[in-house]
Amino acid sequence: MAAHSNAVSKADGPQSPLAFLVLTIFCAVPFWLLAELFDAEIMPGLPVSALMVFAPAGAAFALRLRESGLAGAGRLATRVFDAPRVTSWIWYLPALFLMPAVSIAAFVVSSLAGVDIPPPDLQPAKLAMLAAIFFVAAALEEIGWVGYALDPLQERVGEVRAALTIGVVWVVFHLAALIQVGRSAEWIFWWAVGTLAIRIFMTRLYNAAGASVFLVSLFHASQNVSWQAYPVRGSHYDPRLFGALFVLCALVAFAMRRPSNSRSA
Repeated sequence: MAAHSNAVSKADGPQSPLAFLVLTIFCAVPFWLLAELFDAEIMPGLPVSALMVFAPAGAAFALRLRESGLAGAGRLATRVFDAPRVTSWIWYLPALFLMPAVSIAAFVVSSLAGVDIPPPDLQPAKLAMLAAIFFVAAALEEIGWVGYALDPLQERVGEVRAALTIGVVWVVFHLAALIQVGRSAEWIFWWAVGTLAIRIFMTRLYNAAGASVFLVSLFHASQNVSWQAYPVRGSHYDPRLFGALFVLCALVAFAMRRPSNSRSA
């Protein structure tokens, strides 16, 4: 498939990734408050505030409408299914299978370390349903984080700093939900380390594979499916172990990058 440039479209005019990041957090606040009113979970580990996945998409489309009207918003919407940008089918392998492989590695390490961990729940019908739900949720997030904010941010500060900037806001974006399901400060710290590493990896995948929001959304969905499939519905998820594995993935991805495909850090 033909390669596509990562450059920001001139037709969409000047974009404001900083305004997007601030607006996304602002739009997430009502969902955080909603979870305080309704003590319920959409699924295990996901409080009502998880509906904040609509916030990045809402912020991105609001800003794009202001900047370039309906035509610009339409161009942004097409990025959800921009699979033709992917330069080779090989990139679907890490997008779809890296997170399951990390989960398998974590399961093996935990078992060898003597942790009493039950087998994962791998019912095909349940996994397919989770994959569909989590892809929609991932696309709603990534159309904002990546489709709107990443390219102009990379143009200004480079690949690594752009990934870390979005990663830090991504962590803040999830903090209320994590607190609402009773995660400890230590759990959240190690989860944040892994989350920053994953955002760096996702940025590297995006840049290396042809700047496809669709591909990044697949990766994001695969991560969430792997978490819910992990014993028992993610309740045995160890953020220290997963965080270390995610950091390793990010380091390997950057060690393998080609100068022609990379942006300055």
